[in-house]
Amino acid sequence: MTKKWVLLVLFEFYKGDDYTRRFSELKGAPDGITAKVLSQRLRELEEEGLVGKQVDAETFPVQSEYFLTESGAWADGRDQASQTVGAHR
Repeated sequence: MTKKWVLLVLFEFYKGDDYTRRFSELKGAPDGITAKVLSQRLRELEEEGLVGKQVDAETFPVQSEYFLTESGAWADGRDQASQTVGAHR
C-alpha cells in the first residue's frame, strides 16, 4: 500500500454511504490519475483484500462495481464512532 495513489483511491470509497464505486466514478478522482494506473491500483487493492469487484455480465455494456471489503472499511471512523457512542449509552 505504499505506491502512489493507493490511499487517495481508498479515500474515494469513503465518500458516500455504501463504499461502492464504479470504475467510471473513480476515474475522474483523484485528480491526475490515469485509467491505466487506477486499474493497476484497484487490482493491487483486490489482491490485498481491501477492495472487491462485482461484475454484472447480464448488462450491456458489462458493469463492474468495486467495493470496500470488511478489511478495507476498518479505517472508517464513522463505524467505530457509532460503536463507541453506543457502548457509552
